[in-house]
Formats: sequence, C-alpha cells, structure tokens
Amino acid sequence: MCNYRKTLKLISYIFCFFLLSNFFCNISFAKAKDYETTPTTTDVVFILDVSASMKKTDSERISIEIIKLMIDLYSDSNTRVGFIAYNDSIVSIYNLADMSNASLRKDLKKQINTLPFSGYTDMGLALKKGLKLFDLEKDKENQPIVILLSDGETDLSGSTSKRTDSDSYNDIKKSISLAKKSNIPIYTIGLTDNYNTNLDYLTDISSSTNAASYTATNPYQLIDILNGILSPYTDTIISPTTTYTCNKSTNSIDITPIDESTDTLNIILLQKDSPNLEDVLTSAEDTTIVRSNAYTLVKIKKPLKETIRLKFEKSSSTRSINLTTLNTYDFTPTIVLEDSIPKSQSSSFQFVFKDISTKEIVTDSDLYNSTLVEYTIKECSTGKISKLVATNEDSSCDSSSTFATIGTYEIYATYKSDFLIGTTDTFTFEVVNTPPTALSSLTETIVNQEGLQTYNLETLFTDKDNDTLSYAVEDITGASLDASITNGTLHVKGNAYGDSTVVISATDESGDSCTTTISIHCISIYTKHKTLITIAIIVCVALIAIIACFIIIKRIRKRIAMPKPEFVGHLVGYFLSTKNAEEIPPLKWNLAEYPNKALSMTRLLKDRSVELTLPDSDKIWFSPKVGSAIELIHNTRCTILVGTQVVNRNTPTILHYGDKLYIAFEDMSTEIELRFKNS
Repeated sequence: MCNYRKTLKLISYIFCFFLLSNFFCNISFAKAKDYETTPTTTDVVFILDVSASMKKTDSERISIEIIKLMIDLYSDSNTRVGFIAYNDSIVSIYNLADMSNASLRKDLKKQINTLPFSGYTDMGLALKKGLKLFDLEKDKENQPIVILLSDGETDLSGSTSKRTDSDSYNDIKKSISLAKKSNIPIYTIGLTDNYNTNLDYLTDISSSTNAASYTATNPYQLIDILNGILSPYTDTIISPTTTYTCNKSTNSIDITPIDESTDTLNIILLQKDSPNLEDVLTSAEDTTIVRSNAYTLVKIKKPLKETIRLKFEKSSSTRSINLTTLNTYDFTPTIVLEDSIPKSQSSSFQFVFKDISTKEIVTDSDLYNSTLVEYTIKECSTGKISKLVATNEDSSCDSSSTFATIGTYEIYATYKSDFLIGTTDTFTFEVVNTPPTALSSLTETIVNQEGLQTYNLETLFTDKDNDTLSYAVEDITGASLDASITNGTLHVKGNAYGDSTVVISATDESGDSCTTTISIHCISIYTKHKTLITIAIIVCVALIAIIACFIIIKRIRKRIAMPKPEFVGHLVGYFLSTKNAEEIPPLKWNLAEYPNKALSMTRLLKDRSVELTLPDSDKIWFSPKVGSAIELIHNTRCTILVGTQVVNRNTPTILHYGDKLYIAFEDMSTEIELRFKNS
C-alpha cells in the first residue's frame, strides 16, 4: 500500500511538471513569429533536338533518358513539365503538366519515348515556341526553366521550311532577350557521343541567361546534370554515385536511409548492363520500381530508418552495382523571429523545417545537426549586409544578433546538407525602439532653510536599449518651488512651506519618452527636528522614571530588610481618681498579646472590663515601634504627660521601658497613670 501511494505521488509530480513545461513553452512561442517559405512550383520546358544528326551524337538517346528520369524523380514535388521536340519544324508539343498526376506522366513519357531523329535543325524556332508554353502573367509566382538538349547549332541548309539560318539566329536572339527580361534561365545540354561537335553556341545561350551548360557523352553523367540544373529549384541534392558489390551468395546489396524525415527515398541504378532488380525488401508500405533503358528507379514513400535490401537476379559471379539516392522532403524551411525585435538588445533567430501537411516543426536531430545554415541580414536604409552562421541544435539551427539602429530589415537563410540545399524567401522585419520606463515615483521632505537639494534621476528611469536619456522638468504644481536639471541631476529649492509636485520626463535617442512625479514636502527646520525633540523628551522621561523606580525599589528593599515593629512588654495602669470616686484596682496589659498595629485607649479599658465613660479615649493611640518601644499619639484636649513632658496633640511620642504616662481626661475628674514595663 505504501509503494502504491508513492507511485501515485510520483505520477502526480510528473503530470504537474508536464503541464508547467507546456505552459512555459506556449509562452515562449507566443512571443515569436514564423516566416514560412512559400513552396514554389517549378515549370520546366524541355526543348529537344530530334534532328537527324542526333542519331550519331545521341545514339544511346541520353537526351530522352534525361527527360524521363527527371519526370520520374520529381513526381512528388511541385513540378510541371512540358516539352517541344524540333528539327527544322516543330515535331511535337506537350503543354506544362503536373508531374504528380500518374496518367500525365505516363502519357508524357510515352510521347517522348517514340520520337524519331530526322530532319534539319531550327533552334530559333524551337526556343521561340518553347517560351510561349509559359503563361508568365498567370503563373508569375512559378519558377520557369528551359532545358535545351541539342548537338550544336542551327542547320537549315537543306530544309524545305523556307526559313533561313539568319531567321533562326534572329529568333534565338529575341528568345534570349525575352528570357533575360522574364528571368527564365536557359540550361543547355550538348550531346556529342565522342563526335567533335561545336557546342560553344549552347554555352553562349546559357551564359546569356545566367544558366549553366553541360555536355553529355554517356548515361553516367545524368546525375551530375540533374543535380546542377534542378537542385537550386527543388531544394534537394542527388547523392554522389556509389559502387556497391553485389553479394553472390545472397544476390543483394543493403543500403540505409540517412535520416527519418525523408518523405520519398529515390534509389537510382545507373548501369545500363546492370543485373535485373527483382525485389526491394523494406518495411515501408509504398514502394514503386520504374525501369528505363539507362536507369532503374526505386521510389520508397515514407521510408523507415532501417536497412533496405535490393535483391537482383541470380548470378554465380560477383557484380558491381552503381547507384545513387535522392531524398525528397515534405516540409518548408521557416525562420522564427521574435515578435518584436528591440534595438540594442540581443534577439534570437531560429531556422526550422515545418511539415507542410501538419504545420508542425520537424524534430529530427540528425537532420538539423547535418545542415549548415547561414542567415543574411540587410539593413534597408543603408544597404549594409551582415551574415550569421547558425549553431546546430537538436531541433533547430539558432543564431542571435543585436541591432543598433531602428528601421526595416530583410532576412533570408541559405541551408545545405548532403541531401538538402536551398534558400528561404526574403522576409522583412522591423527593429523597434523600446521607450524608457519610470522605475518609480519619489516622495521627499526637504527643509526650506537647508538650501538646494539634489536627486540622481538615473535611479528613477531605465532604458532597455541602453540609450542615453535626456531629462526635463515638465511641470511644477503646488507650493512655490525652484527645480532645474543638470547632467542628469535634479536640483530642488523650496521657496515656501507646503506640498509641491514636480513632473520629470526622460527621452531616449529615438524621441520616445516617459514621465514620473516627485512629491516634495517643504517644512521648516523646527518642524524637521520636532520629532527628534519629542523623542529626546520621551527618552529623558523614561530615564527619570527608571531612576525613580530604582530608588523606590531600593527603599522598599531597605524597608523590607529592617526589623518589623511589634508590641513587647507590659502596661500597668493605676486610676488616680474617677468621676464617681469609684475604686478600680491596678490594671495590667500584656502588649505581646495584641496585633502589631495601632491600639486605642478605649480598647485597653474595655479589655479590662472598665465601664467608665471617658471622653476622647478612642483618640489616644499606641503603636508598636522597633527597639522595645511604643509610640503615643493623640488628638484630644486631655492633659497628657510623659514624665514631666507635655504631649501635644498629633505629636508622636516614644515610650521606652520605665517611662510613666499621666493622662487627665476631659471630664476634669478621671486621671490615670500608665507605666511601660519590661515584665
């Protein structure tokens, strides 16, 4: 049961961590903006020379194989293909068709495959007709490309077309001019088959339209030619040709895809006399084999990162197989920028691939770690260009930069790996100024008589762009006050008692500003020190109270330490006379029997059952004293003597052992003598 609870607790912690992680991830992405490169449709028009001379210069019909291989390879991409076959006239025309359509691909390849080589050569007519296959107004977002396959120059010497070589050359010049104006590169492929054919004219056509020219003498050059022409437009690279040794015991070779993000793996077998491919062993569900004269193409959709086995027809000898691969991808390159890029602060860039279908970022560490990415950033106002090489991460290629100037910038990224090459669209973004901010307001009390007060304004404002701020006094309200600013310091002097408010503005280098308020309470020097005086008085009173308490406590302790007064000894009383001449025997009181407090004469007489009425006897008191003594005090008109000394009213008199006390009461008749004895 204990283990079960611990497991539940662990699961709850993991779940909370997952929620928090997603929350903060969403926050970071909410502050970013994705700039996705728009997929471009590539329109390719092949212009194929099918004149009689091609029977010698292209005896293996390499030109036909180049077109067919290109159609087969890029059947999954945004590519349209059309062609014109020509000699001294237009032999065949096929308008631009979407290569993802299997039926159109089959029809196009069939039409190309059956073209005969015959007649003379009118290259100008073919170029003029070929450029008309592009609808430049309607398809202005597409990338048009012309691929001209020929064995040389125009030759109309024996043609019945009524056109001259001059007519053809004029059409070539006009076509080159139109291609340059419309940004249509014209790539040329010269077919020679070891014949000394003059191909300089083809090179001139390509160089005039910012394109390249190639020469094809055998089928093994197909890969280099397609790579050179189509890689910049399809963002993919065909791998170099690799020679594999076919195992004579298994009659097979094994290959492994490089990364798991591939949409389609194309395996191209180039050897004309290579053994027949019988089967492809793979876990992928969609595999197609396309066979042609110069190549065999294996297309594997959504390949897994596993060993793929190609099985060939049986043979008792060891054979060499030449093959190459082309990985195509179903994603678009994307630059991720911060939603707001502030001046003078480090800003991050991310290069990622996004799946076209799901719009999710591709997370393939092998893909990103093998891709070299370089950002090109242009400041539009000055034309200044800077380049940044990205750092490879597991799920992106990152970089950062700091922009010193606000304004409009352009950015694009180039990327290249063994299988990918391309450039993103060019995007614009704004570098903005971050206004200064007030850190806080200020409340201060100043003394009028103390003169000028200073405050450092840099403690009240901040600027994330690290701009130098300029300060100004915007407004003063309330009591009379002088305020000025020098070198970022506020100087304040009060002219009258009361409250004032000073509004201060801070302006950065771009002109953005903010304000804060300083509340000033101006008082007199006496008001300022009133609190101190009050505190001093309180302290003095407290000290006096402490001293008084100390003295009182000391006295109390001293009194406590002194012996307590108590009654001791005896009083012996003798009535000398009474009002009625009554005889009263001597009286004796043991004082120790009485409480140690004042004792009246009335009480003493009563305790001895004396029934005389004696005025003011209750105002004669005896109290115990320390040292075997008693104290006498009275408030009467009686005549009282101690020995021979008269005891006045309210005058304490101490009696010691042996003293005699004489009292003559107010009735003028009764007299008593009291003697204070030890026993």
